[in-house]
Amino acid sequence: MTYNEAETRYFLIDPVLREKGYNDHQRLKLETPSPVEPTGPKGRRRRGPGRTDYLLCVQAGEMPKPLPVAVLEAKKESEDPLKGMQQAKGYADCRRHDVKYVFATNGHRYGEFDKITGLQEGPFPFKDFPAHPDLTVRYARDTGIDIHTPEAAMLFMADSPAYPQARYYQDAAIRAAFEKIIRCRQKGEPAHILLSMATGSGKTIIAANLLWRLHEAQQPRKWGRATATY
Repeated sequence: MTYNEAETRYFLIDPVLREKGYNDHQRLKLETPSPVEPTGPKGRRRRGPGRTDYLLCVQAGEMPKPLPVAVLEAKKESEDPLKGMQQAKGYADCRRHDVKYVFATNGHRYGEFDKITGLQEGPFPFKDFPAHPDLTVRYARDTGIDIHTPEAAMLFMADSPAYPQARYYQDAAIRAAFEKIIRCRQKGEPAHILLSMATGSGKTIIAANLLWRLHEAQQPRKWGRATATY
């Protein structure tokens, strides 16, 4: 008898992830909330499926907040390990977690999709899944962002106490803005950022947390220009 999806996660996937260094809540988020869809004047959670099985995060030193960089979709061990790949790709776009890598596995083998290169590879033995230090190095290499520099601290700051539970897309928007700021600074260019979001999506929350996290990272006030359309 083969394992179902829940058993596959518990007996096959979770032990490997712990062995690879994804062994605390700062590096691994389980079953993130389902997507928010516009319903009337406000967004509401979608009913039914749509949750991300695993959200893999990079943690730099003692920084207060982890940085999501990948999603991992699980399937029961009897299924094709790449079956969840297309589903996971959908979870990973900028409307969701804005991560760079997408993985899918049945607990024995896994495949991956690299959003930066647009390449899909696998399946590979799951025992060879990237360890947390390797994924950290890979993110830094692919984005050109050294996460250990003072400038990158903005990526790891906690949200404002006034808005401590930002929705996934709000957090993704802030991180995308910060990545743009860091890359522009590295090139010696001014950082111009445009965030275009629907009514009721929480632009005020994004602006407040963006400025708060910049302040907590001790970034200079004249860091560039951010504009939110209403």
